[in-house]
Amino acid sequence: MSTTELKKAAMDLAMKYEKDINGAEFIDEISDFQHVVKSIIPDHIESATVLELLQLIQDYNLKESYPNIEIVFRIFLTMPERFSNLAILSIENEVTREIDFEEVIDEFAAIKSRKVKL
Repeated sequence: MSTTELKKAAMDLAMKYEKDINGAEFIDEISDFQHVVKSIIPDHIESATVLELLQLIQDYNLKESYPNIEIVFRIFLTMPERFSNLAILSIENEVTREIDFEEVIDEFAAIKSRKVKL
């Protein structure tokens, strides 16, 4: 991916998650992070997974230097979990249609409020 394409993709992502990601900082972090990763794992950079890169941020205490990249990696890694939950709801659509969501929300709120009081 060219630098221009990478910057455009980064801005698009930052706009999508504007409450979580600072777009200008994110673009700067990407360029710098590439150099850091190349110096830490020069032979492995092309095949590194998102999980491995997130682990690298944790292992080398880089979270403060690359907060937006760390957030993007965490968002990316939680997506499959969200999709599998949506798939279950779709597969079990007959059961899902019968759920009283107001009742579920009220029950959830009651459980959470009891835990807070303890």
